This record gives sequence, structure tokens and C-alpha cells, in this order.
Amino acid sequence: MNITFPGLDESTLPFSYKSFLHLLEMVIKAGKTAVEMRAEVDVTTKTGPEDLVTCADKKLSDILMSGLQEEFPNDHIISEEHPWEEMSSQERRWFIDPIDGTKYYVNETGHWSVMMGLVSGNNPIFGIFYLPAMNMLYFGGPACGSWCWEVGGPATKLNMSPITSATNVKALLSKNDVAKNLWSKTVPGIEICTATSIGVDVHEVLQSTADVFVHIRPTLKAWDTAAPAAVALGAGLEIGTENAYGFTYPIEDPAHNYNTVIGRRGTVSWWQKGFMAAATPAVAPAPMVAVVS
Repeated sequence: MNITFPGLDESTLPFSYKSFLHLLEMVIKAGKTAVEMRAEVDVTTKTGPEDLVTCADKKLSDILMSGLQEEFPNDHIISEEHPWEEMSSQERRWFIDPIDGTKYYVNETGHWSVMMGLVSGNNPIFGIFYLPAMNMLYFGGPACGSWCWEVGGPATKLNMSPITSATNVKALLSKNDVAKNLWSKTVPGIEICTATSIGVDVHEVLQSTADVFVHIRPTLKAWDTAAPAAVALGAGLEIGTENAYGFTYPIEDPAHNYNTVIGRRGTVSWWQKGFMAAATPAVAPAPMVAVVS
């Protein structure tokens, strides 16, 4: 792979540069495989009519798990499409979402991505996600910084600025989230934009077409956030919940039982204040331990 990434210090990566290049190749190959399979995929449901899974999800999961296990034999590898296994808190953990936004993949809207994220303790330390429809790849983490790469073209190091005002904050929320939490429309300063899949939503924030991604219902899992959270932190964004900074990645359970917020600096405190002002007592924030990333 003949590509340079301006400003990347190889020593800040949590693995070798050779492994880094292998990761790029893996995720691009997986994305292209999904595109090639689209015309022939079978579609089934998991927990509900919108929770879809296809043979492409399972094939990409097998490809990525195998590739990561070969490259990082001492790390724990977890995929959305495989049974959850408890692990030691000392282990580095890779979380794979083979197709983030399967319903958009099935509907051929292009709003889907392939994601892999590396977590140590409660800290997302490296992430990579590829948007095949846009041929754009994001990678990075808090130690090394983050980049946007138009595959086959130049790469740009990301350095996002904070919000300058708590008014007219463009917030990406899903239609289902808004429908089930009508109070969200009354959060001071909010301008609601329609969210799709989390990889594409974080792409929108990193491209400055939105300020923040918010997921209210506690339905996201570790594989949904590990990659975009790491990239976000490396780009100067912040992550948090309705009452804390950072996310938790417990070894017992992949669920994020809280609001999930990824956005420009200042948006987590903006959401926390807005949540307290707008949410009803019925949706009071769940207790959690604050984690500063």
C-alpha cells in the first residue's frame, strides 16, 4: 500500500506500522466484499423488524475476526455477529461491527460502514471505519491523532474545533429516538438532523455538516462505539453521556446503558444541561461511574 499520512508518528500507534497497513487493507477489502455481495444477500431479523442481519454481515465478521486473531494473537476479538464472551479486564479488546447500518446496506442508501475499534480498559485507543459508498476511510485514536482518507487519494489529519455557542447546535438523532423521546425537541439550542448509522453520523460531524451525534435509547453496544469513539477523540472531538464524560466498556456486558454522545468539544456539557432541562422524571439519567478519556 503506497500511501503516506501527513503528521503520523508511527511510534504513537498501539501496534506496528506493518500491522496498521494490514488493518487498512483488511477493512477496505471487507467493504468491497460487502458491495460485491449485495445483489445476492439474504436478510433475516434478530431482535426486531429493523434489526437486520445478512449473510454479508456474517461473512465480513468471519474475515475480520480471522484477520485480527492472526495479527494480534494476544488480544481478545469480539464481533457483533458472534456470541458474547466475558474476558479479562487486562486484555486489549477489538470490537468489530462488520456492517454498521445493515438496514441501509440492504436498502442500498450507502449509509453504512465497516468498523473495528481497539479498547483498553474503558479507553478507546484506536479505531478504523470505512464508508464504501463514499470510498472514505477514517482511522486514529487519542495518542496518534486521526485522519480522513479518500481511498486512492490524499489523506487529511483531522483537528476539530469546539462549538462556539450553545444555540443552533446541529444534533444527529434517529427518527425512532425522537419519536420515543419527544422532549428531545425542546432541548435548548437544538437543531435536529436525522441520524442514520453511527459511522456515517460521526463522518458527518467530522465533515462539519453536524455538531454532535446523540443516541438516547440504551440500545448501542461496544461494537457500535469503539471505532468511532477512538477516531473522534483523536480528531479533537469528545465523548460522553447524559451525566459523565467517556464511555464504559465492562467485561461482563457489551451494552451502553446510557445516552451516547459524540461531538465537538462543548457538546457533551451542552447535552447534559439540555437533558436536565428537557427530560421528564421518567427518563432520569441512569447512574454510572464517570470516566474521563
